[in-house]
Amino acid sequence: MAGSAAGVSIDGDTVTVAPDESIQTGIDEAIGNDSVDTVQIEGDHTLDSSIVIAGPGAEGLTIESAGSRSDTTISYSADDGTPTFAIDADGVTVRDLTIERGGESTTVAQGVRVAASSVEVSGNVITSTNDTDQTDNGVIVTDENSSGESVGSDVAGVTVLDNEINGFPVGVAAATQTGENTVSDLTISGNDLYSNGVGVGLSQVAGAADFGDQIDIDSNTFDGNGVGVYVFGEDDSEDDGLTFDDARTDGVSITNNDFLNPNSDLAVDGNAYHVVNNGNEMSDDAEGPVPSTFVDENGQFDGAVQYDDNVVSPAIQPVFDNFVEEPDPDDTEQRTVRVFSGVYNERVTIDTPNVTLEGPNAGEPGTSDNRDDEAVISTDDGTTQAVTVTAPNVIIDGVQVDGPARTGISIDNTNNVSGLTVANTQITDIESTASDQNYNDGRAIAAYLDGDGEASDIAIENTLIDGVSNTEGGDERARGISVNTQGTDVSGLEIRDNVISNVEVSESVGDGVDSAKADGVQLNVELDTDGDDPGSLTGAVVDGNTIEGLTADKATGVRLAEDGDFDSDDGPRNFAITNNTVNDVTGDTDENAIAVGGYSDLGDYDISQNNLSDGAVEYYAGDSATLDATENYWGSADGPDESDYTSNVDVNPWLTSADGEADIAATVGDEEFSSIQSAVTAADEYDTVEVNAGTYDERVTINTPNVTLEGPNEGVSANSDERLEAEEATIEGQISVNADNVTVDGVEVSPDTEAFDTLPAAAIIVGESNATIQNNRVGDIEINITDIEDVDNVNSIQGIQIYNADTELTGITVHDNLVENVSFNGSSQATSGEWGVDFGNLYGIHVQGEIGNAEVRENTLRNLNSDGYVLGMAVSGTDSNDDANPENVNITQNTLETFNAEGAPAEGVVISSDRVNADYESIKINRNSLDVPVDIVNYASESPDARLNYYGDDVPTVTGNAVYDPVLTTAPSDLDVDSVEDTTEYGSVLEVKSDGEAVAVGFTAPSEEPVSDLFSDVEFESGAAAYRYDVDSGFELVSNIESADGDYTPNAGEVIVIATDSAIDDEIVVPIDVTETDTESATEVDINSGWNLVPTGAADGDADGNPDIVVRDGSILETTQELQEQPEQVGAPYAEYGAFDGTWVYVERTSGDNNIGLLTGYAEGQSAEQYYQDVLNPNDEESEE
Repeated sequence: MAGSAAGVSIDGDTVTVAPDESIQTGIDEAIGNDSVDTVQIEGDHTLDSSIVIAGPGAEGLTIESAGSRSDTTISYSADDGTPTFAIDADGVTVRDLTIERGGESTTVAQGVRVAASSVEVSGNVITSTNDTDQTDNGVIVTDENSSGESVGSDVAGVTVLDNEINGFPVGVAAATQTGENTVSDLTISGNDLYSNGVGVGLSQVAGAADFGDQIDIDSNTFDGNGVGVYVFGEDDSEDDGLTFDDARTDGVSITNNDFLNPNSDLAVDGNAYHVVNNGNEMSDDAEGPVPSTFVDENGQFDGAVQYDDNVVSPAIQPVFDNFVEEPDPDDTEQRTVRVFSGVYNERVTIDTPNVTLEGPNAGEPGTSDNRDDEAVISTDDGTTQAVTVTAPNVIIDGVQVDGPARTGISIDNTNNVSGLTVANTQITDIESTASDQNYNDGRAIAAYLDGDGEASDIAIENTLIDGVSNTEGGDERARGISVNTQGTDVSGLEIRDNVISNVEVSESVGDGVDSAKADGVQLNVELDTDGDDPGSLTGAVVDGNTIEGLTADKATGVRLAEDGDFDSDDGPRNFAITNNTVNDVTGDTDENAIAVGGYSDLGDYDISQNNLSDGAVEYYAGDSATLDATENYWGSADGPDESDYTSNVDVNPWLTSADGEADIAATVGDEEFSSIQSAVTAADEYDTVEVNAGTYDERVTINTPNVTLEGPNEGVSANSDERLEAEEATIEGQISVNADNVTVDGVEVSPDTEAFDTLPAAAIIVGESNATIQNNRVGDIEINITDIEDVDNVNSIQGIQIYNADTELTGITVHDNLVENVSFNGSSQATSGEWGVDFGNLYGIHVQGEIGNAEVRENTLRNLNSDGYVLGMAVSGTDSNDDANPENVNITQNTLETFNAEGAPAEGVVISSDRVNADYESIKINRNSLDVPVDIVNYASESPDARLNYYGDDVPTVTGNAVYDPVLTTAPSDLDVDSVEDTTEYGSVLEVKSDGEAVAVGFTAPSEEPVSDLFSDVEFESGAAAYRYDVDSGFELVSNIESADGDYTPNAGEVIVIATDSAIDDEIVVPIDVTETDTESATEVDINSGWNLVPTGAADGDADGNPDIVVRDGSILETTQELQEQPEQVGAPYAEYGAFDGTWVYVERTSGDNNIGLLTGYAEGQSAEQYYQDVLNPNDEESEE
């Protein structure tokens, strides 16, 4: 029912208070009326005293705006500690009001004071109007009522919800003030708390009861406060004011809140915080209000730095200054300051031991793609340091330090920085703008360890350094990581798995060769500031780092120096520089991957397994010491150029790939090398370079006399079955012998086109005397002439070439080599007229130029192909010197087979021209196996000695003059003899011609084959028969050649007459049987007085032209020139009577009745050597000696 009382209106369960009416009156009226539970306030009200809601009947009362909170403002200003609203009754709700509290009280005033249970303060705007510092609260929940009395029971179930509270020293406070009751089950949620000294404060007055459970601070926005949430403790007591106990915080929960725009101007000590917890968890297993998951359990933060359960700060340095305490001397426990994602514009100094500064990417390498948003520390000041460490056992993990700054992380040994670790950190855009020359270096991490103490176990690892620069004038430096001892003894320094990039000194600074330096890592043993003691640096490890993008006058990946940049003998010792990658080094004067100072005592050190793709290794010690930089990768499998290291740096062996172990290509004694050439270069006279099995893409040039180059198949003939399965040392470039007495033994050479780009174009080229090329395989080569770079000058390629145009070469031996599977094509692809007639020459073995003597023996050449010309073994002069004439070349026991050429039939053994001294004594071509289109070619006018070669089942194909009779009838490899003298399997080549007349063939030695076999390859169009002439019975038919009926094998001293009407022009080989002693070539044959048909045995005529045919016991009275057609022994030296001629002689007996003996010219037991020297060539100089 409607009505009014004391100036207020009542309508049912609601009391309405008009703007000019008393709120307290309306509340009292509601309290006295059991049917009223709501008081609605209209308009604005200015109070003279506090509004108190208390007493019987006040329980459950709601006080609210009649409209919205913007419609109702309640202002109260008094210089005392009274509240605007005092709620001392349970179940009360105050909502949707604007409440202003002013005054200059020195005690704690409140906008709303709650000292009862089940109270709700919601939807209000609660504002402090004081302009001076006060201790007022926007809302306080406490166990002491407005009369200063303890409430009758615990205060519980209070909700402070969805209010805007601003301008108070404490926006919402909860406090126990008596020792009788506590506060519990308090919810502070959804409020917008801004511009307060403290957003929410929890306190326990000294002697008061502990807080109860379930203090929930949830889903609030803290914006622009000095402190977001403050849990007061004993340390917050004031000397002349309130004193506190540590508030019990076991039941305090702070979740889902936003902490924005912290305002240090509103903070008591000038340092703003999101949360300060000076309380005390009574239970050992209670997490308290700031658990390790605190930041994750809340919303937005403008910077979040958490230390244990004590504080969450928007800045880093205040945490170290005010919360991280100096530990007890015996306390080694590591404390952690966690820095969450955000930007921290401040300098940070860590001067307390045993502390970890942990960023959001702790444990995640600085280069990882899996890093979360960064915690960025930035000074925005290029003249100072971003982070400074002055204490031991400090860890910096997972943060980002961003410039500009003179130094990203500065390490100061004031308090001994042993145990320092910088890990998983990013240091970016460090730009020094300092003008003081002594301190203007731009450094990402710098340790200036000035002092007389020690610093040990410093680690910098998994950190990204990107962008270090110096933009001011003077003697500038820019360095990724710099460690300077300055009198400190440093040990156990480890710099591992970092990426250091883009370190540079601006082009506008630096003043010459001794000026600007950019270093990835610099380790310097430097005098202290007093100039007395440099200290020491031992055991440093620089491992697994990537260093790139260095730019300065002097740019260096890793620099080790002594004081004064290489002026003393004190430098880093016992160091390891391993597994690093250095590239993109750009310097005006120096471009170094690694530079080591001028000191000689390096200790036990290791520089290996690095990828030095760019920059040299330089050791400034001169000749006083050698730096071991073996087993590094230099950007290619070929290893470093000479410009990549100073002469006192040992680089062998090196790695042949960036991620591999050192491939030991060769050894010289106990020394190992990663390339054959480097081993050869290091070899001294009489050294042996042992090459391991493998494939080597390099050229090998031997310039040292008396050096042996040995492959894994040293001593094993390249032609042997053993080599078929053997591992080879394959050189994919040219071998060049430029020194005397060199041996190349047991390697494989398989060059690509590049090896033939310039002269001399050979797989193996020998240019000096007394060389031995043995047991090598040259093969699997495919070259197209159009791909050759210097094609105007290179028109031929060689497998093995012996060449010198000016100096006579002697003592050359080429044996047991295999040249196979070589193709040289492209001549047919050339434009007409572009190529000379000699283009496309492929030589297997070429002896050329001024050669005094050479032996080419027991080599095999096979499967040589060209669309130009193939010359298997050639002896030639040179266009470079007309007087360079090869001589005394012995080509013996070689095998030539399977040649193919399109320009002309492929040639086996070639004498090129009269530039070769090709006479019988100078050029020896003996005991070779020749199975090629043209076996022997002689373009010289003299006749070389080409006897006793094997031509398989074919007759020889010989062009030009050559003495090649007799020939071998068995392959040289099948001969079980050691010398020409012991050879018995041979025969002669007969050119059989006839116009249809009988042909007489005389046998001065027994044949090894019957007549039908001897003539089996001769084509008789009308048949043929063989007759033997017997001095007693005349002609006897011994063989029908085509049917082999009555076949007959001629013996010594017999003449076989071939009767045919056919015209013939063929060559045959007559194998001579001297295998049995009883059938050796006869010294004489029986003849009768009168006419006899006999073989003449190549006898010469006398000075008058009479035949020099000698008989025993008789004299020759008359001879006929020949009975009929005679075969020509085309490969034999000139003689008036051929060795296989049949001749009629008339003999008169001179004594006795004995038969007359015709001397054949053979001696008793005469050897094959004697046969072809004395019988076939009786005018040869050897036969006359």
